[in-house]
Amino acid sequence: PSSSAVSESKGTYPTTFATSNGPISGSFSAALGSSIESLAPSATTLSEAEASSLINTQTENITPAPSSSGSLSTESHVPISSTVQSSLTPSTLSATGSVQSSNEIISTVSDSAIPLYTAVSESGFSGSSLTGSAVTLDASAQTSAISSVASLSATSTATSSQVVGSSTPTWGSDPFQPPDPQPTIMRPDHPRLIAPAYKWSQLPTLIASNSYMKTWNDDIMSLANEWAALPPVSPYANDTGPSDIPRQVKMRIKKFAYAYRVTGNNTWLNRTWAELSNILSYAPPPTNPFGPPHFWQLPYSIDGYELTSALAIAYDWLFEAWSPDQRSQIVSMAIWAGISPALDDFGLGSSPVPAPWTGLPGQCNCIWNAGILMGLLSMWDALTEEVVVQLLNKSLESATAHCSSSVTSDGSWIETPTAWLAGTTAHAEMASSLLTATGSTYDMMHSNPDFEKTGFFHIYATGNQGLFNYGDTITNMYSVSGNAMLFYATQYANPVYMLYQRDRGDVPDPLSMFWYDPSAVGQFWSELPLDRYFEDPKDCWMSMRSSWMDTNGLFVAMKSGQLVGHSAMGDLDIGDFVLDALGVRWAIELGSDRFNATGYFGSEAQDSTRWLYYRKRTEGQNTILIGGSNQNVTASPGCSSESSNVTAFFSTDMSSAYGEGTSVLRGIRLLNGRRQVLLQDDISSPLGPIAWLMHTAAAVQINSAEAVLTANNQTMRIQIINPPDGAVFTMSDAVRQPYDPPLPPGSVDQPNTGITVLRITLPLAGTYNLQVLFDPQWPDMTADSYVVPPFVPNSRLSHSSSSSSSSSSSSSTATSYKPLDIQYELPKVVDSLKEGWLLSFQAMAVVAALFAGMEASLITLAKTPEPDYHPALRFQPKYSNAVLGLAYVAMALNIGCILSALRVIDVLGRLSYRNALLGTVPEIKWVLDGESALLGSYGVKGRTRLLIHH
Repeated sequence: PSSSAVSESKGTYPTTFATSNGPISGSFSAALGSSIESLAPSATTLSEAEASSLINTQTENITPAPSSSGSLSTESHVPISSTVQSSLTPSTLSATGSVQSSNEIISTVSDSAIPLYTAVSESGFSGSSLTGSAVTLDASAQTSAISSVASLSATSTATSSQVVGSSTPTWGSDPFQPPDPQPTIMRPDHPRLIAPAYKWSQLPTLIASNSYMKTWNDDIMSLANEWAALPPVSPYANDTGPSDIPRQVKMRIKKFAYAYRVTGNNTWLNRTWAELSNILSYAPPPTNPFGPPHFWQLPYSIDGYELTSALAIAYDWLFEAWSPDQRSQIVSMAIWAGISPALDDFGLGSSPVPAPWTGLPGQCNCIWNAGILMGLLSMWDALTEEVVVQLLNKSLESATAHCSSSVTSDGSWIETPTAWLAGTTAHAEMASSLLTATGSTYDMMHSNPDFEKTGFFHIYATGNQGLFNYGDTITNMYSVSGNAMLFYATQYANPVYMLYQRDRGDVPDPLSMFWYDPSAVGQFWSELPLDRYFEDPKDCWMSMRSSWMDTNGLFVAMKSGQLVGHSAMGDLDIGDFVLDALGVRWAIELGSDRFNATGYFGSEAQDSTRWLYYRKRTEGQNTILIGGSNQNVTASPGCSSESSNVTAFFSTDMSSAYGEGTSVLRGIRLLNGRRQVLLQDDISSPLGPIAWLMHTAAAVQINSAEAVLTANNQTMRIQIINPPDGAVFTMSDAVRQPYDPPLPPGSVDQPNTGITVLRITLPLAGTYNLQVLFDPQWPDMTADSYVVPPFVPNSRLSHSSSSSSSSSSSSSTATSYKPLDIQYELPKVVDSLKEGWLLSFQAMAVVAALFAGMEASLITLAKTPEPDYHPALRFQPKYSNAVLGLAYVAMALNIGCILSALRVIDVLGRLSYRNALLGTVPEIKWVLDGESALLGSYGVKGRTRLLIHH
């Protein structure tokens, strides 16, 4: 990348692409929703002829979906050790998809881990959920499939270029290179969207030469085979909202169309048409699709723009295979579902007033403009109305100005981490389609100069047990994934994005096959800091972890930032946090309530109906609740952060989120070499009661000021350090309190089954310091290895006030220190030892200086000729040389002692500064081992220890 890109991202990244290191798994899976599972037919065994017409796996076998234990799946979505990644090649994968390596052990995610995506995802269904419904191949059918692969490889005319200095093939250049790209001048042939014909022709060569692409291709074909055995998507399969049905249709169409193009088998063409015909059966377009609005024949609406992007891919990728009548039906449906409504939304139809979404940032702008633009680009030749030219230009302007502005100055998405997935998926599809169809993205990638940072938002929002899923979290993502990272890697010359995403569980997807650069090499984490501070006042938050490679390690994320401006997708959650350790998420987020709940998306005002629902209220978050009231939506909290190799700290002044006269400073810090976590709240409030809240899915046992959480055979010990009077742990169900305002008539909260609220309640107003220490019970640590930190007010560490809008001097990667105005005291025992040692070595320096002076005088006296009247002072010749030699040696030794003492004094004087940077905490074992060992833990060791002995 360019030097400016490196500076902007505060890191150093590999600048070359070369051979890949291999995939992490032979198959990926996710659970199947009950609404689909109930429609599955009985098992079908295909004959040789049927199998040949249905599937071409392009591999020696299809790796079956792994069992529910000991496997990597899309539910885990966690980073894997680089050494494990590099060791996993097809030869190390068994027929069940498990790892067969004696040198590497993968820590698998337990059943109780909080998944990044649950239920159905683009990556597929779990094998166990499809028992009795999957299509299987008999022996002769498998032989036939293998033969067809060999035939395909032998007859392929694909060509691909080579990276200089590398034997790995990569994509050749696009023959469509318009000298002056225009959005209304299209590529003459199909496909136009994302995957032009030249890439399809090169694809077999790249699959054969790249283990990642081969694995993804196998998974795509395997999933296409599984879904082909299922009925078309049910019109009642909308689990969470209007996007569910079109996203399920889209994920099937992509895979069926991909399977058709790589095999040429009409079975896949017919299966794609079956999905489209199914939609036409319950949502037939009117005779004039450009006519008045025509409502769905369903009890709810479907997102027509999402459906239009699915129709665009079906039309474009299979253009030559469709009959004229089929193409006409697809175009009519796209006009009715997306293009005609878009004319009204952009003020080009019956209403001259544009819809609000056309001028607002957020995922909806990206998704809906993507549907419009992909529909227009793919079907341009069939759309003769002049008004569609205006529509294309207006949609392009809206997306460039507002979809791209969905990213703040630090790279964060303005809504939520799952909204990032949906928004960037649409953004990448839209930009990639424009690039391949017309030759340019028209500044969509660069209109917001901070957009190129947004990949880091996704990387750092992903913990060891899933996303930091604050705000509204969509669980059924279907066709949504993080694969925009692959496209952004090439657009922004940032290989880290590609290296990160290629090892995620959601990567097997037809779009990934065309966005991935097979020459990518390296590990994403090699130059990536463990922590990153996102400092924009709209969203300020921080991500901290103990390792990129250890999925059972420590991960902590805390957010602050403003509560409005998030497309009504946020919560009243300043100070909210999650915590992962030992393969368990101990402090969890509850996610969304029902999207169709009354008033759920009404507004972000203080009296909004949205804030009546438990999951959106302050009491539904892991934060401080005062007087039982919600936080103020107008709050403007300040934030600060610090980070070093051994510790990290994030603090926020939450005072403006509460009533007048209230001060709340919250800080969270990693301790003891990133093995423990301290959460500290300094509170002064004229109101009460004051409640400290944390939601957990673990089993909880309480003993006064100590709580023990257990899950997955792992234990987390939590204790209140020096608890204020009456401060003890209690627990309750995650339900609304009797004093909460009522919900709208007929409305109920989403149930939080199995969730416990761990709380500390201080019944009276007053000033309190709450220190809560989290001690994961690591198997390699003994009881005396854990530390209890001294109390240091958050105000001594934080450099922001409640009116500040950003941190003091921390960089976006949280690797800068704050050498000015540091106010961090040494523990008293260490400070007293330091002062005592300083006096001792100052005295040593003075005494050594006196001796050196005496010896210099002695040498002077011995070498000075004596006058005749003092013969008694003359040394006898036989002693003179010995005295001079001893005096020289003694003087040299004492001068050396002076220099050593001065150096030790200098080291002792730096202890406070070093402690402020590294956050050293005295451990019990150092105290027991003596003062020398105690000061050794603060850096007085090694060469300094030799100088002390000298």
